[in-house]
Amino acid sequence: PYAGARTSQVVYPISYANSLVPVQFELPRINPYHIGKSYRYFYAARSPPDRFLDALIKGEIESKKECAFWVETFTPPSEPIFVPKPHANGDNNSIEDDGVVLSVSEMVVDKTHYDVLGIDENATQELIISAFRQKSKEHHPDRGGTHEMMQKINAAKEVLTDPKKRAIYDRYGSEGPSSGMAHGHSTGFPGFSSG
Repeated sequence: PYAGARTSQVVYPISYANSLVPVQFELPRINPYHIGKSYRYFYAARSPPDRFLDALIKGEIESKKECAFWVETFTPPSEPIFVPKPHANGDNNSIEDDGVVLSVSEMVVDKTHYDVLGIDENATQELIISAFRQKSKEHHPDRGGTHEMMQKINAAKEVLTDPKKRAIYDRYGSEGPSSGMAHGHSTGFPGFSSG
């Protein structure tokens, strides 16, 4: 490199003025019969700044709006694939969005209250409350979240901000002391004594 060369950092601000829709997305697909032609709809995986691929969206080019979406708690989608409906008359250009969207999603199960809030098991009360507020804003039904997720967030806050409930939860999990579980390990099968 040239010893006297100056370097400068160029900042490219994000502008949504010419965006297809006012959300971030990845892996866009269109009806394959419209490749190389004008099209109105596209399908993609929504990708908010703080997480990766949380929903499938259907966007409309003309209105620059998200006209439909599919979201399921703890099931990140894969790349959407649009499969047009086969038409008996062989007309492949009849209705652009007449078909189905396929996507593989793997359900992530057994989320703990800590996982729901995105915090460590050693989190302080202040961090729990802060995480609760953040997750409530992110997943509120008025902002595209689900009631199911809000219930999980509220349940996590209720348990983790109460020292007694948290101690029981940390020891026995969500089933409580009657489950026979301690730290995730069974102390015996239901109906059998371990002594």
